[in-house]
Amino acid sequence: MSDFVIVGAGIVGAACARALADAGADVTVVEDRVIGGGATAAGMGHLVAMGDELSAYSLDLWHSLAPRLPAAAEFSNCGTLWISEGELPADSSAERLDAKQLYELEPNLRPGLAGGLLSRRDAVVYAPVVTRWLLNGIRVVRPPVPAAKKTIYACGTRTSEYFPELALRPRKGHLAITDRYPGVARHQIIDIGYIQNAQGDAEESVAFNVQPRPSGQLLIGSSRQYGAIHSGIDPHMMRQVFERAFHFLPALRDCNILRAWTGFRACTPDKQPLIGEYRENVFVATGHEGLGITTSLGTAAVLAALLLNRQPPVPAAPYHPRRFDG
Repeated sequence: MSDFVIVGAGIVGAACARALADAGADVTVVEDRVIGGGATAAGMGHLVAMGDELSAYSLDLWHSLAPRLPAAAEFSNCGTLWISEGELPADSSAERLDAKQLYELEPNLRPGLAGGLLSRRDAVVYAPVVTRWLLNGIRVVRPPVPAAKKTIYACGTRTSEYFPELALRPRKGHLAITDRYPGVARHQIIDIGYIQNAQGDAEESVAFNVQPRPSGQLLIGSSRQYGAIHSGIDPHMMRQVFERAFHFLPALRDCNILRAWTGFRACTPDKQPLIGEYRENVFVATGHEGLGITTSLGTAAVLAALLLNRQPPVPAAPYHPRRFDG
């Protein structure tokens, strides 16, 4: 019998497995699909601190891990440039840029923007490669779930298949990738409205989000939908994503789109993850919305501390999986 069985071989499950294995525990991971598939493969791989302790701590962990990652992980410290057609937040810790500074960094943005906010430590990574790397040397098996002293469910939206009563909803998103166009964008560029879309409860929303990949390709997003259960492309949502992208970065109109796809974020009512003991000897690590890749390492550190009876590196109470009960 393993000390710990982790259900789910996405990046959150893989990070949890690595943290426990590095602490000397015997770990088994259960996965019936592709390792690093699901939301891990569908996402942009954006590593971004969003003003909370978990994402800030996680970003520090990513920077510490980066020198050890394989080249195929494509870790790039490109930074995030937040832009807006209106006022920018006054209390942001990011570096404020005036119009001149903004266009020096990103000359292809549409004219007329007043400035932006630059988060220099934000980065991007190719998460499926990192997931497989984290699981190197760790036992991965197919279902059924074997017996263990403690079991951790870290399988994104599929966690609801095991616990339908969890406060967890799938939130569909659309992405597209272009051919190689080096220099069209140099940073991850995001409309400041992205934050409102991510934290809001609208049934449908779209925000401008473009990421330059080390290959020279451009990832274009992003959308959010509740209630959409099929994985096919929704033409009206994809059209809105492109229109928003063309509005802020007109050069994209001339770029060849190679592929578009969808994925499902696991979302909770307060947009914070579920991390901790759900039932006796049963733990969950899910509900990260759009920050699963960013917070995977921090989630693993918190969960491992709880499982090993140690002090978590950031407060665990805000993420308790039973905080919505009663």
